[in-house]
Amino acid sequence: MNLHTKLFFAIASLFLIVISCKKSKIVADSCSYNSCDARRKTLMVATDWRGTLGYYNDLRKWAVNVSVPNTIDGLRTCIICTDLSDSLKVMGKSVTFSGELKESCNDPKPVFRGQEIYFVTPNKLR
Repeated sequence: MNLHTKLFFAIASLFLIVISCKKSKIVADSCSYNSCDARRKTLMVATDWRGTLGYYNDLRKWAVNVSVPNTIDGLRTCIICTDLSDSLKVMGKSVTFSGELKESCNDPKPVFRGQEIYFVTPNKLR
């Protein structure tokens, strides 16, 4: 084989390698988004869940604490990503809410063993 033929096969092989490679879609880790970002992974959906309001001083956010059915110590703490009306800002107030529960990525960390923490932008809160 002469030099031109070798060069042609080398370039053709390189071209085939380049066009046959699949472009991989880069997916950002859900935890890289802001805690209240809608792109965070949805772990469950709340529909008319009843719970009591509490306040996280370190986050400066309100949360709905919901008991997990059929457990002794299960508690879902749903940190609310939106502002509450002044009439709702009462510690221990019983409320009903609906919305997508987004992963907290362990920030904040649960305070006790049976606690699960989520972020939620409720589409209904009363």
